Amino acid sequence: MSDNLINETDRYTIGSKIFRDYTLKRFIGEKNFGRYYLVENMTGIPFALKVIYPGNNIDRLLIHTIACLRSNRLVSILDYGETIEGEECMILEFMHESLEDALRAEPINEITACKYFLEILQGLKVLENNHIVHKDIKPTNLFILEDIIKIGDFSIAERFTNNYNSSVDRWAAAAIFYRMLTGKSSFNRDLANVPEKYRSFLHKCFEKDVKNRYQNVSEMLQAFYEQIINKLNTPLILEAKNFEVIKKKKHNLRSTPRYVSEDESEKIFGLTKERRPIKYTKNEFVDNENSTVTDLFTGLMWQKFGSDQYMKYEEVKNYIKKINQEKFVGYADWRLPTTEELMSLLTPEKQSNDLFINPIFSKEQFWCWSSDKIAPDKGWFVIFLLGTVIWLDLDNLYYVRAVRTI
Repeated sequence: MSDNLINETDRYTIGSKIFRDYTLKRFIGEKNFGRYYLVENMTGIPFALKVIYPGNNIDRLLIHTIACLRSNRLVSILDYGETIEGEECMILEFMHESLEDALRAEPINEITACKYFLEILQGLKVLENNHIVHKDIKPTNLFILEDIIKIGDFSIAERFTNNYNSSVDRWAAAAIFYRMLTGKSSFNRDLANVPEKYRSFLHKCFEKDVKNRYQNVSEMLQAFYEQIINKLNTPLILEAKNFEVIKKKKHNLRSTPRYVSEDESEKIFGLTKERRPIKYTKNEFVDNENSTVTDLFTGLMWQKFGSDQYMKYEEVKNYIKKINQEKFVGYADWRLPTTEELMSLLTPEKQSNDLFINPIFSKEQFWCWSSDKIAPDKGWFVIFLLGTVIWLDLDNLYYVRAVRTI
């Protein structure tokens, strides 16, 4: 046997290509559904490659959906296909430490346990918002990246069904929280080992009748904030409370399309002579972790990425119709934004993405259609590449970033 072979039963050689342009560096380990290898791309960046065991065929459509979510709460799936030996595989973000590693190394203090639990719930909210059940939430499938917990290993994940939803994931998350608080992996329903302030919350998490538990992650998060976090005397930094109902006062912008001539555009849109906003919006963005971003200041929910290709105005209508028919992230009231709504995303200076828009948004959609027109064959556009507002013929090609009012 060659010294470079992983073992006698493995056909892959260290230092050689194993998948596309990825070079095999070493064997990481095995789980129930596949083998893991450390690989590097052509520039030497490390990734994990998972080879799926025969008979455990992955749901390619579901994996594609998860890969497209691009959430920092999930271990990124970057590519998938077959190895040089024809075995089904996928390329993953390489994670150095699992939550299991951390739990075995030393006890986790109370504040860290609360922080990690919130991180797990935020990840579950991404999956729940996209109607995905992980089915195998456990410390070995949760990974620590600085202060973030990422959910990985979607080997047995599935779509919501009438008889199966994310309640199993929520129960598993609560069981992990119990372990972080007590150091014990098994528990009694009387929760005697848990500090008293957590018992009421966990009791509901572990109710025998599923109907008596928290019915979704948002409800679970809200209860945790109200019963636990708001009463902790700690400088723990937490994310915005992104619940379904936002009670903040909204600064409403015009949402109905209209014709605006060039002569009146400066006054109506509030533009300088250089076609930039006279005033900029003080946005309060929340990443919903489902390919959308909510601005609490304007009360608008935006697509984080928008269309993946630019299109003519006539094609825009079909794009909006399609995402509404598919109920993108659960809603069917998406529309093309007005010029003022698009302008609310502009920033006075270029950001780290080299655009005049917050980096929370994808940089691909660097110029976008508005619903306003200057004439039947001419429309208004916002150019995030330049931070300006212009008009052009409707035959031009621009991207779409759809919006809805919350």
